[in-house]
Amino acid sequence: MYDIRSTWVPAYVNHMFSAGMSSSQRAESGHAFYKRFVSKENTLLDFMVQFNRAVTCQRHMELMEDHVDINEKPNFASPFEMAEQMARVYTHECFKEFYDQLSQCCNYRFEFSHENDTYMVYIALRKKMENPKGREIIYAKESDFVSCSCKKFETAGIPCRHIMAFLIFIRLVDRLPDQYILKRWTKSGKAERVFDDLGVEITDNRDLLARRSRLCQYAVDVIDKIMGSEEASGLFLDSLKSVLEQYNSMVADGETVKFAIVPAEQKSLPSQHIYNEPVQVRAKGCGKRLKAGKEKGRLKAAKKANGKGRFCHGCKKNDQQHDKRNCPELKNKNDISILQTGEDRSDPSTDEEEYSSTGVDESA
Repeated sequence: MYDIRSTWVPAYVNHMFSAGMSSSQRAESGHAFYKRFVSKENTLLDFMVQFNRAVTCQRHMELMEDHVDINEKPNFASPFEMAEQMARVYTHECFKEFYDQLSQCCNYRFEFSHENDTYMVYIALRKKMENPKGREIIYAKESDFVSCSCKKFETAGIPCRHIMAFLIFIRLVDRLPDQYILKRWTKSGKAERVFDDLGVEITDNRDLLARRSRLCQYAVDVIDKIMGSEEASGLFLDSLKSVLEQYNSMVADGETVKFAIVPAEQKSLPSQHIYNEPVQVRAKGCGKRLKAGKEKGRLKAAKKANGKGRFCHGCKKNDQQHDKRNCPELKNKNDISILQTGEDRSDPSTDEEEYSSTGVDESA
């Protein structure tokens, strides 16, 4: 690992653009996001439902951030015109990082080092610091470009405090030049055409998706029917090659070619399945909080102070000032049963007669 340190230590690879991310940060951030929706206990159906829900949530959050970037202005207090310029250009998150660098550019001073025909070299030193660590600033005369030894612009795509201090105090520049602004951090970063590996523009066209689904379904049906016959399989492959050659000639010549192979019947797509939502699982620890004895006592005293009673298990009523032991309804039921049977279960003489009749010694 030490011998190949130049391939993984950030100090050796800070000249390469990585959007400020480490080698595994992109995967770890993706895992952290999708863990909130899926788990290893999900079935395949549950996984697809939860994955679609995660993608929908992610797109909704992106739309919310785009709305904030377009309609809201970040709060800042800076005497530099460069801050007002980039507040209109950068997104809110990128402007926060840019403004943090811009607010510290006043803490640096510059010392001239040397110069030749192509570039000038300065040393950026921090003020009010003993033996500060200097940053080497190289200014290319032909391209009018400034680079810093900290390599923040080359790595993250946002100018560092040293470059902005050099532009403001040495070059006397009020606005940040376009060559230091990456479009990926701007509000209009998505307002551009997207191309695939073959150079074809990618558009959100649902007709193309439907056409592709129909062609794939028809091709699968044909393959299932002719796969048992070698002659039919060869004829099918020859037909596909002929169609591909005609399409390549159409693209090369820029002319519209009418294909001779047209299906007689166009099968419709199978009906879309409707899946039910998965059963919601009660998360661990989402129940009521356990209360200590003192807290229970305070709540009980508060209920009594507010005139709220307890729940009686005899009459099954709330906010009662009695319990099952002295419930008036249970007492009335006992009185009625005594009148009906003619026996008083609470009379001690009756208990003595029962004990004597059963031959039980009271002393025992």
